[in-house]
Amino acid sequence: MRKTIIYELAHVYETESGEDEEKGLGSYSSRENALAAIERYKKLPGFCRLPDAFVIRETTLDHDAAWTDGFFSAYPYFAVVYKIVPRAEWEMQSGDYHGSAQDKADGFIHFSSIAQIPETLERHFANHDDLILVAVRTQALGPALKWEPSKSRDEEFPHLYGVLPCDAMIWARPIAKDADGKFVLPNLT
Repeated sequence: MRKTIIYELAHVYETESGEDEEKGLGSYSSRENALAAIERYKKLPGFCRLPDAFVIRETTLDHDAAWTDGFFSAYPYFAVVYKIVPRAEWEMQSGDYHGSAQDKADGFIHFSSIAQIPETLERHFANHDDLILVAVRTQALGPALKWEPSKSRDEEFPHLYGVLPCDAMIWARPIAKDADGKFVLPNLT
């Protein structure tokens, strides 16, 4: 029996929490076709931030190669996301958090991953001095938490379509500014 070789394309990288993330992108009849697919993917949101994370694997068609014992699924993306809130607004809330005026206008509560916090602060909170950073367990939010592309930034952000329940919150800590007016994040652990 003649073996048929195919070329599987994946995007593989380590997340901020240290976990491996792999996206299967396609199977191709030649290495050249897989390389052409990489060039197309490199232009898309998310992939363009990690252009060196593409992997081509040569494999044999109709051959069990992996996962023969099954698998388990971890919650996607990150275990913790963060909400930036002006202190006065945060202190007016009690119990569950229903979102800022901007959140309500957009129809969801905006969050950031740990890597997205600095740019979010600079873009949306540069003129604020008294901010709170709230850490939230993503697993407690269930399917109401969606990762969606940002129109102004080339990446996906966590959006909560509903109320932030108080039992999903891990902690709330102040964000300071140094003598030069730069934000200083609290301990994130």
